[in-house]
Amino acid sequence: MAPPGSAFIVLTHDHALDFLCASAALKRDDARYVGLIGSATKREKFRRFARDHCDGLSDAALVCPIGAQGGRDKRPEVIAAFVVAEVLSALSRERGAAQPVSFAAE
Repeated sequence: MAPPGSAFIVLTHDHALDFLCASAALKRDDARYVGLIGSATKREKFRRFARDHCDGLSDAALVCPIGAQGGRDKRPEVIAAFVVAEVLSALSRERGAAQPVSFAAE
């Protein structure tokens, strides 16, 4: 089991497994970062999944898509660099000092 204050990055090849892993990380309520690879569309699908299957689970702390602060650049190495920056930023924030940052389009 990951210790409190851990970061979770979900990147499987299966949406259903992604949703299960992301919801488990969000349910812990002690994660510093929960990120899900995908798109704004996938985030909306996760929002519906959480509403329908995860009694009261909020996706407010979920970062999806991860690495989105890199703009529209789809090169894996660029996305990876921005994901690392997001995680390091989340882990370096003082616990409780700031709300999780979401780069997802609303």
